[in-house]
Amino acid sequence: RRLGLIGIGSAIAALLSGCSGAQVLDHLVAHDTYHGPTGVRYGHDPRHLLDVYQPDGGTVPGNAPVVLFFYGGNWTSGERAEYRFVGEALAANGIIAVVADYRLSPQVHYEGFLADCALALQWTLANAASLGGDPARVMVMGHSAGAYNAAMLALDPRWLAPLGLERLTQLRFEGCKRIYASQPYVPRPRQQRVVATTATPHSPVHCIPQRWPPPHHQ
Repeated sequence: RRLGLIGIGSAIAALLSGCSGAQVLDHLVAHDTYHGPTGVRYGHDPRHLLDVYQPDGGTVPGNAPVVLFFYGGNWTSGERAEYRFVGEALAANGIIAVVADYRLSPQVHYEGFLADCALALQWTLANAASLGGDPARVMVMGHSAGAYNAAMLALDPRWLAPLGLERLTQLRFEGCKRIYASQPYVPRPRQQRVVATTATPHSPVHCIPQRWPPPHHQ
C-alpha cells in the first residue's frame, strides 16, 4: 500500500510539473516485471533505436508471442521511453514487447516513417527467437498515428518488399484509432504536411485483400 501511495504521489507531482499523460503513467508502472536491452540500434539514423521488454520470472519460453509497438503523436512527436507502461503491461502478461522510435516530421514524410517501421519489424523478426519469442507469432501494434503505421505494414507490401521480406499475410495488428477503419483516411490539416497527400492508396482500407470480409469498427 505504501508503495502504491508513493507511486500515486510521484504521478501527481509529475502531472503538476507539466509532464505528459504517458510520462505520468510511467511513474505508476512497476520495474520488476520485465528485463531486456534498451537503446538497441536497428538502423543508421539516431532515431533508429528500440527497447525490449522480456517477461521476468524465469526463462522466457521459446514460443512467446512478440509485439512490436509504434506510438502516436501525429508523426511529429513521441519517444519510446514515454511508453514503458505499454512494454511493462505486455511483459507482465508473458508477451515480449518491442517499442521502437522512428523518424518524425519535419525530418521525413510519409515514406520515411513507414520505411523506419519496416526496418524495426525486420529487426524484430530476425531477433525474435534469440529473445525467447516465436517469429511466427509476431504482431504489430500501435496507437493513433502508430496504429496507422502498424496497419500499413500489415496490409501494404510496398514497405516490406524492399527489405526482402515476403508479404506477411499472417501478420496481425492491433491499433487504437479509426484511422484504418472502413472509410478512406483523409489527413487533418496539420497532418497533410506530414503525409503530403490525400491519395487513397495511402489509406490502409485500400490495401485490404479482396478475399477478406469487409472491414468494420465499433
